[in-house]
Amino acid sequence: MNEENFSPFLWALTSGSCPSPIFVVGLTGVAYWLRTVLPEEIALLPLEEQKGFVKRAITEKHARLTGSPFGNHAGYIFIRTSDEFHHFDTAGNYVGIFEGIIPHILGGACINIGRKNISRMLKLTPIK
Repeated sequence: MNEENFSPFLWALTSGSCPSPIFVVGLTGVAYWLRTVLPEEIALLPLEEQKGFVKRAITEKHARLTGSPFGNHAGYIFIRTSDEFHHFDTAGNYVGIFEGIIPHILGGACINIGRKNISRMLKLTPIK
């Protein structure tokens, strides 16, 4: 991610990593289902104020959520900077600094043939 053009956003953590039906995601893109754009002004706020803003955004989004090809939402990551990630639950409560693997953010996805995931063979691995 380019720090110059970076704007904070939310990314949904889901119960699945491979979408079903995949053609829906092929037509709309991964970000349509998993990314929540936040106003650019949030970047100017201190972290504690950002957390309150993020909680409201998650609460509003989760209330409207009717389904996703990636499965149920299990939480959200607030991508504060290109290298600072904060974990929130589905109610918008702050969980802590997120240090796990962030899938899909730079366009990575998974490819299955039948039930066999061949993403690693094609070097489509998650961001670390």
